[in-house]
Amino acid sequence: FKNMLFVLLLTTPFIACIMKYKYGLHLLWVFPITCLIADFLIIGTTWATSEYLNAVLQSYDLDGNGFFQDDEITYEQEIAMKNVMSDTARALALFF
Repeated sequence: FKNMLFVLLLTTPFIACIMKYKYGLHLLWVFPITCLIADFLIIGTTWATSEYLNAVLQSYDLDGNGFFQDDEITYEQEIAMKNVMSDTARALALFF
């Protein structure tokens, strides 16, 4: 997720320049459109990361009931659960 933000910071000015010079948009429209594109990229990345982490966590659910019984809890499952539960940036990405 951090790498995506770094790439986004580097590519956003290029997206704005392409929109300005290739499509001839006025700067009044370039900024909001670039912000929307960046926002969709951030939300898309957080959604994909969330789905991936949930899929990894669910791979440890042996009986597929959505709950973890005592025999299903392992060290790897606890790490996967921690990764799903402790990502504040993913949870707050919708607000930024």
